[in-house]
Amino acid sequence: MNYPKDHLDIKSDFDKSHKLQPSNSKINLSLPEIISDIKRLKTILSEESKNMKNMNIEAVREVHEEKMKLIRKLELQKELVKKQPQILGKGSSQDIIDFAEASEGMEEALKENYIEALKAKEINQRIVEAVSKAVSDNRKKSLGYGKQGYGATGIVNRTENLAKQAQSIAINQMI
Repeated sequence: MNYPKDHLDIKSDFDKSHKLQPSNSKINLSLPEIISDIKRLKTILSEESKNMKNMNIEAVREVHEEKMKLIRKLELQKELVKKQPQILGKGSSQDIIDFAEASEGMEEALKENYIEALKAKEINQRIVEAVSKAVSDNRKKSLGYGKQGYGATGIVNRTENLAKQAQSIAINQMI
């Protein structure tokens, strides 16, 4: 998965914090650390969902960087566990239970966040369509320009006709 350049620093932070060495060496990653990261991401996703429901986009933006770093860190941890599955075996029985509960909670938060993101995308799309339609309708009503570059009714009404002209807008339709 490709991440923006400013979000790639988590890999080096993770590498430094776990003193990554050649692939045959063991890395000291604990199950409680993974559980803590899952719980924090779940909290962020739940907050993000709540903020999307309330249309508080600024609050969503504020936690975006931390969310992306946690996602990247969890992906790296997942890769590490695939290479060294004994990491999961080192946890206590309570750690295993906590891990299962955190994973379930994370799934619920992901589903809720996904639904809210789809709703936000749909709302944004409808706004874009409404604005585009309004601009299009306004352009159809405009009188245009005559041969001399003035409004179609002549120089007397030039300012008035120019004011009636539709304003040019640009909308980023990518979400």
